[in-house]
Amino acid sequence: NAGNFSAEGLTGPTRLSSRSRDVRMRDFRESMDVELERGDLTLEPVQTPLAHMQAKLSSGDVNLVLPESAGFSIKAVTKIGEISNGLGTGFKVDSDGRRETLQGATGSGPQIDIEVKRGSISARRASLSSAAPIAPSTPAAAHPLETITQ
Repeated sequence: NAGNFSAEGLTGPTRLSSRSRDVRMRDFRESMDVELERGDLTLEPVQTPLAHMQAKLSSGDVNLVLPESAGFSIKAVTKIGEISNGLGTGFKVDSDGRRETLQGATGSGPQIDIEVKRGSISARRASLSSAAPIAPSTPAAAHPLETITQ
């Protein structure tokens, strides 16, 4: 579909910017920075330790699926929308009018920052039974910042 962008197994730091596109990033190993004007975003790192993640959306929904054993801290804000918290203990959603904020931490790990002007945020842990198996791979050489502009 021309309106979608999907990537899996990125090895270098990645920055993606798009005006109107649904984006799915899976099994990335280094920092992820995504900016979308319109569109939904799915971030699904599969391996630990996690990398730093930052996402800014003007209009769209974010679906964040994290490995069960991952350590991280998170601050996710939607100015007009709702947050679904499936991360468990140590994570709290605060509401202030139409604005909702999810904050918390578990273990040691990178910061995850998500900001949505208009849309919902869903954050949860991947269940082991629903996670697709990842085939072992030979470590690839790290690449400098991968920038994708759509």
